[in-house]
Amino acid sequence: MKPTWSFFSCVEPDRTVQGGRAGSRAGFTLLEIVAVLAIMAILAATLAPAVLRQIDQAARIKEQTDLLALSDALEAAIRRTRTIPGHTNWTAVLGEETQMGSAVVATTPRNLARAFLVDPDCRLAGANLPYVQTTNGTPQPVSARLMIVASLSGALPVTSGIASATAFNEIWNTPAGSVPASWNTYAGQGQDVIIQRLPLRPLFHRLLLVNNDLQGTGRFSIDGSPSCPVPTNGMGWDAFYINGTVVGLHGTDGTLQSRELLTEDASYVFEFGYWRAQLHEGRLRPSRGLQFAAAVQQFKNAAWNTGADFGGTQQAVVDSMYFVLFIYTLWANDVPCFARNGSVNLSQTPHYKMFLDARDNLNNTSFNLLK
Repeated sequence: MKPTWSFFSCVEPDRTVQGGRAGSRAGFTLLEIVAVLAIMAILAATLAPAVLRQIDQAARIKEQTDLLALSDALEAAIRRTRTIPGHTNWTAVLGEETQMGSAVVATTPRNLARAFLVDPDCRLAGANLPYVQTTNGTPQPVSARLMIVASLSGALPVTSGIASATAFNEIWNTPAGSVPASWNTYAGQGQDVIIQRLPLRPLFHRLLLVNNDLQGTGRFSIDGSPSCPVPTNGMGWDAFYINGTVVGLHGTDGTLQSRELLTEDASYVFEFGYWRAQLHEGRLRPSRGLQFAAAVQQFKNAAWNTGADFGGTQQAVVDSMYFVLFIYTLWANDVPCFARNGSVNLSQTPHYKMFLDARDNLNNTSFNLLK
C-alpha cells in the first residue's frame, strides 16, 4: 500500500513493508515533551539568578565607568571654559562636552535619573555654583565639592540640587556597597548605589603677585584680559585661578613681559622694572636686594660731618663695599676657596688676596669717614 502524508502533521502514519514486518514510528509523545520542558524549567530556575547577577554586575561596572567618564569630562570642561556648572545646567554642559546630549547624561541606561549634588557650603568668589572665573579669581575655595549619584535599581530618593549639609555629608561619606542611612524608602541595595565624588579644590592654583618696585607698578592680566595694576599696599595680589589659566605679566606701561601657564601655585615679584619668579612656599617675603638697596640709600642720605677732609664720603664707602662683595663672590664661585683637609693655602690664592685688599680698603675708607 502506498503511504499517505499530511501537511498538518509531522508524524508519518504506520506503514508496513513487504514481508509482513511492522513499520517504524517518528516524532515525540506528549510525555516526552513534558519531560523535556520540566528539565528546561529546572535548569532555568537554577541558572537564572546567576545570569541576573552577571547582568547586574555588568551594569554596575558600566555605570561606574560612565560616571568616571562624566567626571573627567566635567574637569576638562572646567579647564577649557574657566567655568563650573551648577545643578541647573550640568547636563547641558556635559552633554556638549561628551557629544552625547543632555538626555543621555541625565539618565542611566536603565532610564533612572542621575543626581548632581552640590555642597551647600561651597564658596567660590563668595558664592555657590555656578562659578565663572574673572580677572579677580577667587579667594581660597571653601567646601568646593560636588557629586554625581546614580542608581541601578529603583529611583534615587534625592534629586539634583544644592543639598542640605547633613544630606550631602551623609552621601559623601557613604562607603562603597552601602546605602545612606536616611534612605529608608530606597528600593535598591547597597551595590546598586554608585557615587562619583569630585573635589574641586585641586583644580585651583594660588597666584601671588608682589610689587617691590620703587619707581613704578607692575601689571598683570588673566587669559588675555586688559592688564590691571598690582596693589602696592604691601600685600600684593593673592587669588586662586583654575588650572590652565594664562597669566600675563606686564610692565608699568602695560607692555607684556612674560606669559605664564598656571599649572601649580606660583608667585612673581616686580622690581627694577621687571618681573621675576619667586615662590616661597606660599609666603610673601620682601626682596633681599630691595632691602639692601633701601639701606644703602638711607646710608647715603644720612647727615655726616662735612668738615672731614680725608676722602671718606658715604659714596666712597658704598663703592668700597660693592668692591668687597664683588671680589668675595669671585673668590667663592671661581676657585676652591676653602681649605680641604688643610691642602689649600688661602694666602697663596690670588682671589683671596684681592679680597683681603678690598676689605682693608673698605676699613680705611670707613675709618676716614668717621674721623
